[in-house]
Amino acid sequence: MNILQVSSGFSYRYRSSAPAGQHVDAESITIKGRRIGANDRVRVEASNFLVESGGYIVLREGTDKVIGIPDIDALVEYFKTHSPVAAGPQNRITRID
Repeated sequence: MNILQVSSGFSYRYRSSAPAGQHVDAESITIKGRRIGANDRVRVEASNFLVESGGYIVLREGTDKVIGIPDIDALVEYFKTHSPVAAGPQNRITRID
């Protein structure tokens, strides 16, 4: 199972041994401490690689898409603006089994 690190303020718990489609504990999904419900709409930002060919099929199902600059260009701009860059916290996803 591939797990992407998530942005600051977003967290959830998961069970790696759960059946496909049931890994994430839906009750644990929060953004800045606010629980996200099944009917809530959120905007997700992802690189064009992840959306188009990264193996995360659910990203292709998004609606109201906004297409930005290619991911490599965004990465270069980020490093130009924020260097040096330290690794972020690794505690936003919690395995519960």
